[in-house]
Amino acid sequence: MKTILTIILACYCTGLYAANSVDLFDQNRGQQKQQAKPVKVKPPRKTKIRSKKVNFSLIGISKLGEKYVIHFKDIKGQQKSVTWYDQQKSTATKIYDDYEIDKILNRTLYLNIVKNKPCIEAPKQGISCNNKNKQMIMQLVRKKVIAPPRPTRVKRSIQKPQAKVARKKPFKWQQKK
Repeated sequence: MKTILTIILACYCTGLYAANSVDLFDQNRGQQKQQAKPVKVKPPRKTKIRSKKVNFSLIGISKLGEKYVIHFKDIKGQQKSVTWYDQQKSTATKIYDDYEIDKILNRTLYLNIVKNKPCIEAPKQGISCNNKNKQMIMQLVRKKVIAPPRPTRVKRSIQKPQAKVARKKPFKWQQKK
């Protein structure tokens, strides 16, 4: 038992001695050792992401009776569809948590801005703002019509009815034996 304690004490003492030991082959011995200064790390700034682009755009509206299905496309290119019923008193249909559907008239969607989010106009995407009523107005944008393919001309030849051609070699049953 005493030997185990002396071994542990010896290991502990050598560990202390090794931390404060002098290296005989050190070129800078006898001089004070300069400790490395801690590198100052600046904490990352908390920045609010303010996009000058619209978060989503309207790509389609379909109507069946009183039911509308509205199709949106977000910045990432993902499509989202929302169902909305015209003239029905129900909870407001929220779109992307910041907008509510107010009405749909003539392929135009009127969205009420719920939070204090700025309305960003984008005429190329058919988005305009009515700051007085706190509304975003989205229209379906019609792109240029794709030209139809050119018709291909088919050469038709006039075929004459073929005359019956006499067979040179008679059938087996017609051959004389």
